[in-house]
Amino acid sequence: MQEQQVTSPSAPPADPTRPADPPQPQQAQASAEEHQQGVQRQEASQAHMVSEAMQADQQTPRQPTPAASVTVTASTIPMRVAQLESAELDGVCSTEMYAQLLACYLAMSSWKQAQLLHWRLPASPRKSDEVKAVWAVGKPLIQRKLSQAYRAYHATAFTEALRPYMEVVVQQSRIAAFDLAARAYCKIKVENLAQLVDLDGDDLKAAIHQRGWTVASNFVAPLMADDQKDKHPPNDGILEVTTLVDYASFLEN
Repeated sequence: MQEQQVTSPSAPPADPTRPADPPQPQQAQASAEEHQQGVQRQEASQAHMVSEAMQADQQTPRQPTPAASVTVTASTIPMRVAQLESAELDGVCSTEMYAQLLACYLAMSSWKQAQLLHWRLPASPRKSDEVKAVWAVGKPLIQRKLSQAYRAYHATAFTEALRPYMEVVVQQSRIAAFDLAARAYCKIKVENLAQLVDLDGDDLKAAIHQRGWTVASNFVAPLMADDQKDKHPPNDGILEVTTLVDYASFLEN
């Protein structure tokens, strides 16, 4: 008698449209941990890169603002001031640059800015020969002592980096002195005018002729420029006398 073989029924084919069975709790926890570890590794890598970049930036010395490539003149002084003030704010202002900034303020007749800069200078730049040389001219200028400022200028051997700035300082002081003389005097002796503007001989004659002033019997008759007339119209009465006295007191100081 032959035994009958019992065959088990075959499993039905998988339905492709049927959604996959949800992961078991242990599998889901392991997957979440792996994802969290990957995020942490990525964050650590980014933090390391940022740290290396910051260290490299700190180790690399910041370069001071380069000097203006154009010739130092009254018209280029404001541009240079912006560069030097930016360098001071960035903390990369050298002693030479501090001295140049001080000279620029003097050239612009910005007395308050010059005084504030001199007061806030670090100890080392303030005691330097460059700053002392500039301040030897600037202090009497601020105090309206033109003759003393001119003497200090001629007696000082400025560095090559400072001399162009100090030349502009003196040039602007002369222009201001000429303008004030025109507003304060009807006539002034030639030698007195020479002291006020620090010019003599042919240089003084050329400056007088350029402004259209006349010279007679050793007296100069100043003529106010048209642009100065618009800025300073004539005053009347006591106000005019007071103003002229102030101008004369300043010039004769």
